[in-house]
Amino acid sequence: MIYIQTLKWSNCFSYGENNSINFTDATVTQLLGTNGTGKSSIPLILEEVLYGKNNKGIKKQDIANRSINQGYFIEVNFNVDSVAYQVTLNRKTGISLKLLKDGEDISSHTTTATYKTIENILGLNYKTFSQLFYQSASSNLEFLKATDTNRKKFLIGLLGLDKYIDLFELFKDKYKEYNSELVAIESSCNTIEEWLNNNILESEEKQDLVEIPEDPSEDVESYTKLNTKLENADEINKDINTNNQYKKLLADIDVSAVAMQVDKPESTDSSVQEKGSLESETLARKTLISKLSKLEGQCPTCMQPVDEAFISDLISISNEVIETNSGKIEEIDTLVASAKTKMTEYRNHRKLVTEFENLNSLVNKDMATNLVDREFVQDRLDVLNASILAIRAKIKTAIRCNEQATAWNTKVEVILQQTQDFQEKLERKNKDLAEAKEVMGIITILRKSFSTNGLIAFKIESLVKDLEEQINTYLAELSSGRFQLNFNLKGEKLNIQIIDEGRQVEIEALSSGEFGRVNTATLLGIRKIMNILSKSKLNLLILDEVMGVLDDEGKEKLVEILLQEENINTFIVSHEFEHPLLHKVNITKESGISRLEAE
Repeated sequence: MIYIQTLKWSNCFSYGENNSINFTDATVTQLLGTNGTGKSSIPLILEEVLYGKNNKGIKKQDIANRSINQGYFIEVNFNVDSVAYQVTLNRKTGISLKLLKDGEDISSHTTTATYKTIENILGLNYKTFSQLFYQSASSNLEFLKATDTNRKKFLIGLLGLDKYIDLFELFKDKYKEYNSELVAIESSCNTIEEWLNNNILESEEKQDLVEIPEDPSEDVESYTKLNTKLENADEINKDINTNNQYKKLLADIDVSAVAMQVDKPESTDSSVQEKGSLESETLARKTLISKLSKLEGQCPTCMQPVDEAFISDLISISNEVIETNSGKIEEIDTLVASAKTKMTEYRNHRKLVTEFENLNSLVNKDMATNLVDREFVQDRLDVLNASILAIRAKIKTAIRCNEQATAWNTKVEVILQQTQDFQEKLERKNKDLAEAKEVMGIITILRKSFSTNGLIAFKIESLVKDLEEQINTYLAELSSGRFQLNFNLKGEKLNIQIIDEGRQVEIEALSSGEFGRVNTATLLGIRKIMNILSKSKLNLLILDEVMGVLDDEGKEKLVEILLQEENINTFIVSHEFEHPLLHKVNITKESGISRLEAE
């Protein structure tokens, strides 16, 4: 149980220094004051110190009193399960937030973290806390005139079923995601099946390749040679005639003479040189003899006497030399003459050999003797050409057949392989499809379960019964049993029926006083249900201007009801209603500064 005990503040909104209020002084307390005095500011101050926010969305800098402009201070004391807590908020140049537990500082390092700690201690989020402790005739709890759909949305928020909505949106998105995947898989399966149906082979047998005949290269070569021969027939025939003439001249030569061995004679140059030397010596001897014969016993040079016997011997020796040289000269002349004869024979033989060799080199022994017969060659060309064309036609046909066979065999191989691959892929896709359908089934169930027509509808249906019971309990007291409220839940809509003494009437047909009683009963019933549903119970309830919608009898009935409530300290904010039995706190405003005065 949460007991909000005291609230202290300075310089907040229209208030000045040192304001405080005790929420536990009485069961029911009236906050009295004229419009604009700051009655409705107190709930905002309490929200700000506990949660750092307020239901009007007023910014921090606008909370401080503009006339004083010295920042502001807020302190709240509360008790949770007999543990005392204090929260102080001090804002001047910055914000200082402090949390005490039984006097011990348990503040976090940051303001945000400290607010989170406070929320955890209270066990209430901001929205739930605000709805539990503060209600007004114009608040969102006044849902009687709301649309049917918005009423249901309010109950969803009341039950804290927003997470169900989040889960529904999650599963709705997942449904779309898996549905898209399912469609994609089915499309893929259909594509594969269509391909398989369109690519069924009439036969899976492969075609044999035929043997390709060999290219007629020899015939082509023969044809080329013969064609060249035909084209050059005139030149060839001319060459044959010339060659035949060379053959005839060669045949006229005596081959035996050519084959005769005739050696080249040795050179006589040394013999001729020797003959010259002999002739010179002979001439010198004859000159000497002539000179010796003319001597008269005296040397013509030195004039010395000469021995006649010596001269006679010298002449005799010279004659002998002359005679000997003459014989040698004759031999040499004979030798040279013989050599000249042999040289003539040798040169004549070489001339014959050269002529034979020249003719032999000119003769082409491999050349045909007969002249080229053009008609015969043309006939042979025609035969070869026909043979070549026939063989090449067979080759072309064989190649075409093999190409067709190869193409077919390739197609068979490809289709068989692709068929196997696609069949395996189709098997996997069908497995994926089955799994996707299974997941889709689960997601469909979950989506339906968390939809407004699923678990939410079930919980709301249960809540509506309890809410209807609580509202009618209060309405019976406020209307002395005259009115009854019934909820009719249909799909997304939550209709309201008002029963007036057994007769159904439209809400719009109620008077302002009648509607005020129904509305107040609804407000109290919702708050009661909220307090029951909440994990944490709260002692504080502030009713802002709810008396204005009630007639005098309704006001009295409401006070009686509130005085009977247990563990709730109720504050009625009003500027015109005043009840003598209730504790009162007056709020006044002077010179723009509000202050509290408890009676």
